[in-house]
Amino acid sequence: MYKFLITLLIMFLSVGVSFGASPLQTKVNNIINSDPLSKTAVVAVSVRDIKTGAVVVDKQASVFMRPASTQKVLTSAAIYNKWGRNYDIKTIVYRFKNDLYIKVLGDPLLTFDELKKTLESQNLEGVSNVYVDGESVDGQDYGEGWMWDYVVSPYVPKYSAFNLDRNLAVIKIIPTDMGVQVPANAAVKIENNLKKGTVDNFRVVYKPWENAGSVFLEGTVAKEQEIKIPVLFPREYFLNRLKECFPLSVKIDTQKIHRHAIVQTAHRTVFSDVLREINSNSSNLASESVLKLFAMTQTARQGTTKNGIKLVLDFYKSLGLDISKVSMVDASGVSEYNLVTPDFMTQALFKIQNMRDFISFKQSLAQPGKEGTLKNRLSDVPNVYAKTGNHRGYSNIVGYTDKYVFAIFVQNYKKESKADAKHLEDKIIRAIAK
Repeated sequence: MYKFLITLLIMFLSVGVSFGASPLQTKVNNIINSDPLSKTAVVAVSVRDIKTGAVVVDKQASVFMRPASTQKVLTSAAIYNKWGRNYDIKTIVYRFKNDLYIKVLGDPLLTFDELKKTLESQNLEGVSNVYVDGESVDGQDYGEGWMWDYVVSPYVPKYSAFNLDRNLAVIKIIPTDMGVQVPANAAVKIENNLKKGTVDNFRVVYKPWENAGSVFLEGTVAKEQEIKIPVLFPREYFLNRLKECFPLSVKIDTQKIHRHAIVQTAHRTVFSDVLREINSNSSNLASESVLKLFAMTQTARQGTTKNGIKLVLDFYKSLGLDISKVSMVDASGVSEYNLVTPDFMTQALFKIQNMRDFISFKQSLAQPGKEGTLKNRLSDVPNVYAKTGNHRGYSNIVGYTDKYVFAIFVQNYKKESKADAKHLEDKIIRAIAK
């Protein structure tokens, strides 16, 4: 009899039967195991009770995964905890005699029209020199481990103190009987290799081995259109646009603010607007820029990504989390070097519920059917607040339902399976939300 029971136990274990598993654990396991993508991709899930933090689902939750843009919820929460929703990101105008100074802090939402309006509100008579001070944050404009071919992606523009118009240039493409015209644009140097065709089948390419200062357009174009291309040199773009606000006789350059210069005015962007840009629209530019500024405000030194990450990790350490379960090299999660366990993610999401004015932070996350990365997903599932994260070969989503905190990571699949990965995520969320 004893041998029979031992044999029976071994049989149960060999087919994956787990004793004491929650009904939701069983349901999630069945969803994953019955999905064809689980045969070739890695699927990891962590779900916790939203009130107690107790683990309800653990499917490879201690395995390191690449967070992609779900990392933004970790970095933005640490910043929000200190700044709150009403912190102002300022672009400040000073004057000393005939010199005008503009202190830029990397406001990720600043537009040229806003900058121009701010300057026009002042009496600029007698101004002979305009200097822009961008020394509050360092000059690194691309993240560690970011791939060079991301340079032409409108989702991954360079970032700096000199952010303007989201560092994107609008390029017109006009097919004609004489070929395809791309009017000159001061923001980006274009190498036009386009041909007129019957269908639009073109791409934007960066070839640093041929010309690091240019962007290449290749393929066929059928109809007139506009596309957005990242500015390769944000500082130069800012200064060139600034020249449009002053007579040609006014000298424009970069220089630190004179110690006797007096504040004249400032443009303000409230952090709550930036927070939604980060967590709902998943802006990499906003995430990286704000982390550097956060480091500057907390250390009284030049803002750097490295110092910002230290502050973020210190925050989670203060909440009692084991920060050896996460590795960060940027704010946004773009780098392949970032790692996190699903278990750490749900612990963090559970703990930050105790932040002051957490409801406002939660509302910065994407919601089904609303503007943001969940606009076209999960419209049948109420009360989901989530941060998505997508990259080549992996798709993630983390967030909250009424009852649970969740983290779902689907990784190591071919690009043609991207829709399948999202479909699997959605099936799991529907099971969690019931």
